[in-house]
Amino acid sequence: MSDLLWADAHGVDLALFSESYLQGHSYRQSLIERRAVSLDSPVFLSILEKLAPTRATAVIG
Repeated sequence: MSDLLWADAHGVDLALFSESYLQGHSYRQSLIERRAVSLDSPVFLSILEKLAPTRATAVIG
């Protein structure tokens, strides 16, 4: 989240993040499942609320 806020503060219009940026890269199914966040979860919705004021568009994955 801090990287997108930084990008927004510096006038970046488009910020690209690889799919492993948020949760790290792993081939272990159990680790992937443990790190997964549902798009309608309170955690994800909270992040969206905090980032709503930013102008920068984030592409993740």
